[in-house]
Amino acid sequence: KYRDQMNASIIVAGWDEKKGGQIYSLPLGGLLVPQKFTCSGSGSIYINGFLDSSFRDDMEESAALNLIQRAVALAIRRDGSSGGCVRTAIIDSTGVRRQILNEDEYS
Repeated sequence: KYRDQMNASIIVAGWDEKKGGQIYSLPLGGLLVPQKFTCSGSGSIYINGFLDSSFRDDMEESAALNLIQRAVALAIRRDGSSGGCVRTAIIDSTGVRRQILNEDEYS
């Protein structure tokens, strides 16, 4: 019934032996865009500038993870629809490692 009223943007990420880690955004128009990093969702409007100024190509995994946790926590504080936890997924040659942080772990 509501199919024509729904829309979504998608983040596609993965790892392969030739190119290593890759991330793409698939915005509402349907264009597949390779990115160094990307964010999506209702809270992303609050953190794009923060990520632009804080992301570095040479970040260690722990620094990148900390940056993402801080960014999502900022979005949660500004956007009531962003939820109450930070979900991350690290994708590398060994597979996918997922983590969920509750509010008391990232505040």
